[in-house]
Amino acid sequence: MNHRHWRRVFIFAFVTSFSAIAQTARLHTADTEIIIEAGPDTPRLLSVEAPGLPGWENGASEALIKSVEIAGEETPVHWQLDRNASRSDGKNVSFIYKSMSPHLRLAWEWMVKAAYGPIEHQIRIENLSGQELWIPMQDSFAFDWKIDLQAALQHLYVEKGADTPSAVGTHEVALTNGYRWTGTSSTYGDLRTDQPREIIPFSLVQRRDGAQSGWYAGIEFSGRTRVSLERAKDSLHGVFGLNPDPSPFRTCLKPGQSFEAPVVFVGGFRDGPDGGGDVLRRWVRAVLGNPETWKNPNYPLIVNNSWGGGMAVNEEIAERMIRDAADLGVDMFHIDAGWFRGVGDWYPNPEKFPHGLAAIAEDAHQHGLKFGLWVDWTQAGLSSEPGALNVRDPRIRDWMVTDLPKDWQPEPFKGQTVDLGLPEAKQCGHSCLPIDVDRSPHE
Repeated sequence: MNHRHWRRVFIFAFVTSFSAIAQTARLHTADTEIIIEAGPDTPRLLSVEAPGLPGWENGASEALIKSVEIAGEETPVHWQLDRNASRSDGKNVSFIYKSMSPHLRLAWEWMVKAAYGPIEHQIRIENLSGQELWIPMQDSFAFDWKIDLQAALQHLYVEKGADTPSAVGTHEVALTNGYRWTGTSSTYGDLRTDQPREIIPFSLVQRRDGAQSGWYAGIEFSGRTRVSLERAKDSLHGVFGLNPDPSPFRTCLKPGQSFEAPVVFVGGFRDGPDGGGDVLRRWVRAVLGNPETWKNPNYPLIVNNSWGGGMAVNEEIAERMIRDAADLGVDMFHIDAGWFRGVGDWYPNPEKFPHGLAAIAEDAHQHGLKFGLWVDWTQAGLSSEPGALNVRDPRIRDWMVTDLPKDWQPEPFKGQTVDLGLPEAKQCGHSCLPIDVDRSPHE
């Protein structure tokens, strides 16, 4: 019996009781098995594997934040495991770490949501002190797999389509010694020619062996994220989480507030990317999808989307597309960007839609179609029309996520993002609806 097997026997003997003797736990699904450990001052993911196949052994503990800023001064953080508050029940593990000064609580959690597929992970930091503080970047998931020097590995990642498709959407790249890669994702694909295209925040690494086994991870967040991989001889280092650039990254926590790193999922697989993808697809539908949606026998809908004509959509084009969609047995007609007066001015353009959108929605319904509408309430522009979100308006300017230069101009359907975390901005999101659209029976 080899050393690896004896280590597992020792670990499994104690996973049912989280005590002073056992600080290690195991979680598994039919496709993924992880072993995690609560050290005295930092937790650690020991390994990930597809059951019955060689695992991926982690050589590094979790990198928890080392300091916070209080009243402009850098204050070190000393984490200590809170054994009494930590929990492990076979489907969920929560290792709790505390810092007494400054008073913080950190939850390092792993969750099994289905009998198959990956396992979810999240880090949460709570400010228990009585004062405001600023925390630095906390990654969602970091690792340092120990690998064979001669191991042949392959990295798979997928680009976003964005404005136009790229020549290669799904990349399968040899992950050789010296490989360094970073992929980023945001709410809007950046297509500058001097920058790599944005990615779906997901990566898969496969061994080029008979079982075609490996691991994958993804970020359950549609904001600014990044994934990085680096291979150096017998080490494969990686990080998944928020994008720290432009740095420095800081988050303000008032007393009682919490910071939650984006949830990630981590899984093992066999039979190559297709094998992993088949399982992940079912898991996403069961765990991340809305169960009420899947109860609808008509979902997913077949949609005729106006973006085939881009920003040129108007009343005539919309009515023609509605007739075509009805003749083809399509379920929904959907108007994409181009219908509005301007970015942040979410009212129908009277030159394009002289009878408003309610008439278009009604026409779609009379033809037996559902009606859909693209809109981005969080984007502000330069329109001075009543009801528009104008970035030069002193009130609206304070809602922006960043300051803008004097010569700033919005793009055709993207402006500056409004922070809906602000109560005033959130209230506007509920009440500042285009009257015409609000009256329409759109779906």
